[in-house]
Amino acid sequence: DSARCYQSIMEGLESQPERAYAKATTLIQGMLSSMTSQEECAIRLLSENVGDRFAQHSVNATVLSLLLGKAMKLPDSTLEALGVASLLHDMGKQRLPDRVRFPHENFSQPETRLYQDHVAQGVTLGKALGLSPEALLTIAQHHEMVDGSGFPLACRGDKMVPSAHVLALVNRYDNLCNPPNPVLALTPHEALALIFARMQARFDKATLSAFIRMMGIYPPGSLVQLSDE
Repeated sequence: DSARCYQSIMEGLESQPERAYAKATTLIQGMLSSMTSQEECAIRLLSENVGDRFAQHSVNATVLSLLLGKAMKLPDSTLEALGVASLLHDMGKQRLPDRVRFPHENFSQPETRLYQDHVAQGVTLGKALGLSPEALLTIAQHHEMVDGSGFPLACRGDKMVPSAHVLALVNRYDNLCNPPNPVLALTPHEALALIFARMQARFDKATLSAFIRMMGIYPPGSLVQLSDE
């Protein structure tokens, strides 16, 4: 249902921005109210591929962001802003040519800049929708990293809002598990291990610790072989 709702929001994004924003807010409020005691079920459902990749990724990022935000005891107003931002964080890609909507290692510098422009395009669309300042800032910073290695502004962690720390981490995790090329997909355990082993410096320490506690060493969807085979 959430994937279908997301697709409906995207279809009316520019022609009916107020209606699209109302749908997004209603969806996030519904998610928050249904997550009170269903965290494990919600995380497990993330392995079920429903709809197109944009819808799947956006719903995955939203569910995980809200669960992580709740685990970190973020205020209700921040949770709603985080949810809306997570749902709509890639909406700027609708304004990009198809060939640059997903990053690729063989991109030229102009193609890389064009891809990175989806962040600014998303903020522009967010303003037209009437998103809150916190939601807009979260979208603007969802590719920033605490060590300054992110984009578009290469700002460091002390300049990022808490909700952006959450979305930046969750966005990276889901892109590792569900990349544009399925051959490159990591299992949830592999993705979590890679982030912890090689990318710790890019993410907020408290946010990463809370994420690992929430997901567990072997996140739902992992396959584990025991010592007795």
